[in-house]
Amino acid sequence: MPPDPAVLDCRATRRLLLSHVECNRMKGGKIEATVTITDAQTDEARAFRNSDAPLTVNHLMDSSALLVLFSPAVIDGRPFFDTGMTENIPRCPPLDPCDNALILACDLDSPTGTLQR
Repeated sequence: MPPDPAVLDCRATRRLLLSHVECNRMKGGKIEATVTITDAQTDEARAFRNSDAPLTVNHLMDSSALLVLFSPAVIDGRPFFDTGMTENIPRCPPLDPCDNALILACDLDSPTGTLQR
């Protein structure tokens, strides 16, 4: 089933990532990189780690794919989207299997209005 049409075209973003991010250099690196994205068919968050398999531009694109605005990229035949649409801070158990990660998050929204500099 083809994805629904999106409002915004992300081809320029894909080209930018392809020209500036060397995904192969992350493979087996000293620092583990994890991308958490949500399966569009099951609504389950899934963590992809560079220590398990190479991360690709599709992983990066999906981690910021806001549905309706951007079409999800496809990984292993399945469409994924930004987990932030279902969880404010993605914290699924696969994110930290050893329970020793430091996860930093910041809130860019202010309940009282515009954030002060």
